[in-house]
Amino acid sequence: MRMKIKKIIVSALVLALAFSFTACGGGEAKAAPDTKTEDKKVVLHVGATVSTTHAWYKAAQQMKDEIYEKSNGSIELVLDFAGVHGGDREITEAVQNGTLGMAICADIGFTQVVTDAGYVNLPYLFPTLEDVDKNYYNGWIGEAVKGSMEKKGLEVLGFTDSDFRYITNSKHPIQKPEDLKNLKLRVPPNPMYVKFFAELGAQPTAMSIGEVASALQQKAIDGQDNGPIITYTFGFQQFQPYLTRTNHAFAGAAFFTGKTTMDQLSPNQQKLMRELGEKYSAVATELIRQDTAKYEEEMAATTQILDNTPELDAAFKEAAKKVWNDTEITKAFDQEVMKKLLSQQQ
Repeated sequence: MRMKIKKIIVSALVLALAFSFTACGGGEAKAAPDTKTEDKKVVLHVGATVSTTHAWYKAAQQMKDEIYEKSNGSIELVLDFAGVHGGDREITEAVQNGTLGMAICADIGFTQVVTDAGYVNLPYLFPTLEDVDKNYYNGWIGEAVKGSMEKKGLEVLGFTDSDFRYITNSKHPIQKPEDLKNLKLRVPPNPMYVKFFAELGAQPTAMSIGEVASALQQKAIDGQDNGPIITYTFGFQQFQPYLTRTNHAFAGAAFFTGKTTMDQLSPNQQKLMRELGEKYSAVATELIRQDTAKYEEEMAATTQILDNTPELDAAFKEAAKKVWNDTEITKAFDQEVMKKLLSQQQ
């Protein structure tokens, strides 16, 4: 009887050890469960002021689909475009405090909150797209902007284009400095652009982008300074038959999120946000550069499109120099960056 009991105990131990070995990965055990499927489900709202016809929206739609698939459904993006969450300042602040998961904003907008990085909107800082790509998106200026964003609890996932700034208006063609005299121009809520156009003899009026269409329609302003992307997607060309390609400033943009949001995500989810944010920022840039020529062509049916002139360009550069050297305007900017920019201007 005792021998039988011993045999039973030994058999039980052998079976237990075999089961333990299999469960720990030996033999023909099943692979450990994919931890990606265990990520907590998050729904992140994405804010932007632009319309759903804009390249940012198209890129964000693609990002939405890929991040949902690659996160096994644990990250869902909800696209709230066309100013659902207010203007760029409100959107940036909402991302900062965690009530909005992500945003795509022009730098002229997010620097209302991240004032350290305001230098990025200086007129004539980036003369060409080559300068943009080299010094901003892939260079030291972009790194400085990212650092300023981080100090405000924001994380840049990727940079993209907004537009080179042109001048459009309903009064007459702009070809020489005198054509700007007393012209009521909408400018972004930014002191540097108010000063810039005041130096040129215009009457600048600062207002948010969401107010521009009605102001143009009601003749409260004569024109505005945006390129073909913003002008066309917001429908501003309906009220302005004249456009001059002045390229007096470049407006970049960023896909960004906040530290509050990132801290809620698993390491895998954070990695996906960073990878796909960078990927679709580049997609947006490619789409915008394609759209620039397309929208100009479409506007040409109702709009007189003119190139800049040497006389006008010289006046603009003189006005820009006064902005760069106005310490009242630049005092809020990162002073180390300003020193470097001013030294390069010599």
